[in-house]
Amino acid sequence: MARPEQAETARTRQSGPTVVCKCGAIVSDRSRWARRAIVAFSVLLLCGIGLITVNDPVAPDPLPAVSVLTPPEQDYVNRVNVLRGSRGLNALTVDDNMEDLARGHTHDMVVRQELHHTPDLFGGVSVSWQKLGENVGFGSNTATVWAAFVASPPHLENLVDPSFDRIGVGVEVDPSGLQWTTHRFLQTKSVPATPPC
Repeated sequence: MARPEQAETARTRQSGPTVVCKCGAIVSDRSRWARRAIVAFSVLLLCGIGLITVNDPVAPDPLPAVSVLTPPEQDYVNRVNVLRGSRGLNALTVDDNMEDLARGHTHDMVVRQELHHTPDLFGGVSVSWQKLGENVGFGSNTATVWAAFVASPPHLENLVDPSFDRIGVGVEVDPSGLQWTTHRFLQTKSVPATPPC
């Protein structure tokens, strides 16, 4: 059975690093350590999909060359874009940076045999971004994990978020045959959010 985690949300405003969690807690601090601690605590407290938003308009970085996706990774990208298209939303473009981060995190989950979110969701992101999101899960195969993501409102929210324009997917099968996956979502800074039709 696929088991995606639950939701974690944080937003940083231009006036300073203010983290707002879905539970309603608001905490401010200008230090990088405190931001990381707050984000890590939010992940542990709320578990689930990751979502971070920063409002600071800057031109987007150009798309890097796309790495070759494995068949399961391409299958997930196709499923995401078919779902988004069925709702009148833009297709997501595979981003090498997001792909590398998703693959690295998926490998970490397999090694640990532990489903968890990236503790520092913005760590390692090399492109200018407005918003980040993450879905993680594992199950017997792509169809099983996909069905769990679509049936979970917080995961579905990331899949059909109209502001996201890039994606990276990592898939790895462990020795017991379980498939582990991480989906990293990104909104570049210059892409305005478009409401669904």
